[in-house]
Amino acid sequence: MHAFTVLADPVRRRIVEVLAVGERSAGDVVEAVGGEFGISQSAVSQHLKVLRDHGFARVRPVGARRVYALEPTAVDAVDRWLAGVRGFWADRLDDLAAEVEGRPAARPAEPASSPEHVGALGALGSITQVTRTVRDLAASTAFYGSALGLTHLRTVASSATFDAGGTRLVLSVRDEPAQDESVIAFAVSDLQASVNRLRSAGVSFHGPPRFRNELGGGAWTATFDDPEGRPLAIVARSAP
Repeated sequence: MHAFTVLADPVRRRIVEVLAVGERSAGDVVEAVGGEFGISQSAVSQHLKVLRDHGFARVRPVGARRVYALEPTAVDAVDRWLAGVRGFWADRLDDLAAEVEGRPAARPAEPASSPEHVGALGALGSITQVTRTVRDLAASTAFYGSALGLTHLRTVASSATFDAGGTRLVLSVRDEPAQDESVIAFAVSDLQASVNRLRSAGVSFHGPPRFRNELGGGAWTATFDDPEGRPLAIVARSAP
C-alpha cells in the first residue's frame, strides 16, 4: 500500500496527528479518535494496525499497555516525495506571475552533463538528508541547536530534525552505542571565527585546524565530537 493510500483515510490521518504530539497508549488513541469519528475500539485498533504494518507507527509494551509512537522515517518519505513535486508547482506559479506581469518566464539552467555528475540512474542532486543516531535526544537536540546553531525544524516522537544549509539532519533515538558513524562536516566561510564561536559554546576540538588535500582539492578542517562521541567537523577553503 502506497504511503498516500495509507494516509488517505481521515481516521488514520487523525491518529498520525495524535501521535505527532508524542507517544500514546492504545487506550489514549481510542479515546481521542474513537469518539471524534464515532467508531469502536476494534475499528481504531485496525487503523493502528495498518499504520504499524506500513511503517508509520511502532508499538512497545509498557506493563499491560501498548504504547504507540510515530515512525519518523515514514513521514520523511512522504515529505521527500512532496519536495520532489513541489518544484513543479513553484515553476508553474512563477510562469503565471511572469505572464501577468508581462515579463519573460525564467527558464531553468541546463543540467550538468559532465561524467562526474552522471551515474547509472542519471544526474543526482545534492544530499537532502542525513540521519544520525543518538541515545539522549534532549541533550543532542540542545547541542545541535544551541551550540552548533542549526535551525530546529521539529521534534516528532523519537527524532529531531534540523536544517543545515538546505540539508536536513535527523537525529533518531537508538539505544545501542553507535559504531563507525561517518563524520558530518559543515562548511564555514571563516574557520577560525567558527572555531572561536564553538569553543565559547563549550565545544572541545581534537586539535588545531589541519589542511587536508583529499577534500575536493584541499581544505582546512577542525574536528570535534557531539555529546555522545559522534564525529563532526567544520571545513573551510581558506586558511585559518
